[in-house]
Amino acid sequence: MMTPQRKSKQKANEVDVFLGKKLKFFRKMRGLSQGKVASQLDLTFQQFQKYESGRDRVSASKIYGLAKILNVDIKDFFEGLEDTSVVKPLTEPGRLATFDKETIELLKVFQSISDPKIRKSVLVLLTKFVEET
Repeated sequence: MMTPQRKSKQKANEVDVFLGKKLKFFRKMRGLSQGKVASQLDLTFQQFQKYESGRDRVSASKIYGLAKILNVDIKDFFEGLEDTSVVKPLTEPGRLATFDKETIELLKVFQSISDPKIRKSVLVLLTKFVEET
């Protein structure tokens, strides 16, 4: 009698890397450490690092838990990923890029502006700065 063979663990791919970058972005936007999020998911710090780097795949239940912890919709993890068979570079327009600390701080401040008119004014001002450089 033959014993069934276990499937080998699937390796992470471009989609996993994309998801990891989104995860890191949302975590930083919330001002949470890797350790804090990992402990809330009952993961080790090292495992969470592997998720963020895209080295390991994230299960559906973990994505669900991450969405709750980070206060985002599950679909937000996949926004910008229209075709999973061909993942375009993350730096293309409309794609998630890797942000430095100043950019993340700017986004946090911008998100904290509750008045839509002021938000629009800030956006217009920043756009003018970019156009003049």
